[in-house]
Amino acid sequence: MTVESIYEAGIDRGDVVLVRVPGWYGGAPVVQRVIGLGGDHVESRDGVRVAVNGKEICPRSADAAVTPWSGPYA
Repeated sequence: MTVESIYEAGIDRGDVVLVRVPGWYGGAPVVQRVIGLGGDHVESRDGVRVAVNGKEICPRSADAAVTPWSGPYA
């Protein structure tokens, strides 16, 4: 697995990175959000809920307001 980051200071929780895994999508990069770092214990509960170091991460509600991208490519 290869991880690429735009952050100069390294990767931290919550960062968005590009991940390349041989066999995934023909080797094309996939956008992922970092939820754990080296030494963290990440577990999936029910295939939906996720916990990091025993503390459950609250997923974003499907009802939450989504702000559309308004960057230069919009």
